[in-house]
Amino acid sequence: MSDLPPQSVLEHIVDVHCHPTDAPYISDQSIARLSITICAMSSMQADQQLVRELALARPTRVVPCFGYHPWFSYHISIHPPLSKEHHYRNLFLPSPSPSEDHTAAFQQLLPLLPDPVPLADVLFELRRNLEAFPSAMLGEVGLDRIFRVPYDFYAKQRRLTPFVVPLDHQLAVLESQLDLAVELGRNISLHSVKSQLGTLDLLQRMKTKHGIKWLRINLDLHSCGVSPETWRDIEAWHRTWDMVKTIAEVKGWPLETEWPENLKESDWGAVRRLEKNWLTFKEGSDPL
Repeated sequence: MSDLPPQSVLEHIVDVHCHPTDAPYISDQSIARLSITICAMSSMQADQQLVRELALARPTRVVPCFGYHPWFSYHISIHPPLSKEHHYRNLFLPSPSPSEDHTAAFQQLLPLLPDPVPLADVLFELRRNLEAFPSAMLGEVGLDRIFRVPYDFYAKQRRLTPFVVPLDHQLAVLESQLDLAVELGRNISLHSVKSQLGTLDLLQRMKTKHGIKWLRINLDLHSCGVSPETWRDIEAWHRTWDMVKTIAEVKGWPLETEWPENLKESDWGAVRRLEKNWLTFKEGSDPL
């Protein structure tokens, strides 16, 4: 920890995408010691309240982000299902004559799955959370065409089923969330993996549907091709400050070791430049 800059520099750093609630436990001391600003993403039903609690604990350091990630979109029912099995069978065994392997996998998976949550309930909770925090963003939401549904998402050695979440289902869940973000004027953290065409079509559709309201919203669009297990390893290896140092090295920017005021922009270091990017994103767009 000795390579960290002074607090006067750290307080200007923003981690624009992190999942702190993935940790099994976050102590009060850790929250109190938080020296940078973080955009805390939610992904599923279980962590919406956890992100809310983090934001309440450190409102000046935590920007809450509420939403449902595509990896968990299959937990959501677009229309009221006849039963749990009916919902998941429609998603994963749409063929009237599925293969024996798929049928066996489905029978093994079904007891491990939660009861589906109606999309209307998801949107009700999402609206409540976004309205409770005026600075909150929508995130993490998006599309992912290569994610395979695991038998147990939390298993250390995650075993995968042959099933992917149908893109039309992902789109229905995502577009409903984006509509709410536009209505409330909130920026969006958007995940897009192997979904370039679907993402572009969706963004064009949103522009057509919402016009200038859509153009006032900023998107943090990101994608990553590594496995969830690899990404968790990467997060364990790298701290936010290490990432800032890497960006500074790649860009050829100096790295602040103190925080003098009234510097010319040509003399700015990596932290000031990244902070300006964040503030521009946070304030939204002015298309006029």
